[in-house]
Amino acid sequence: MSMDLINALRKLHADAVLIDQKGKAWTAEDLEYTLLDERRDPQWNRQPVRLAEDGIYRAGKESQPDELLYAIGEKVAAGS
Repeated sequence: MSMDLINALRKLHADAVLIDQKGKAWTAEDLEYTLLDERRDPQWNRQPVRLAEDGIYRAGKESQPDELLYAIGEKVAAGS
């Protein structure tokens, strides 16, 4: 099942580290707030994505993972 990018970020721990396609590191919380503040391209924020253990993928045909948008660079324990 696909979801939009903002909702996928909200499912991650706030301190989870994500690496974008340019190699920039973000925490899930910082990326969410940055994208919400970025009003120039709301289609990016609401694009259909798939959340996987290794990252967030753009959802392709039939909601299958297509292009890696953000790699999860560091897993954070739920208790931390």
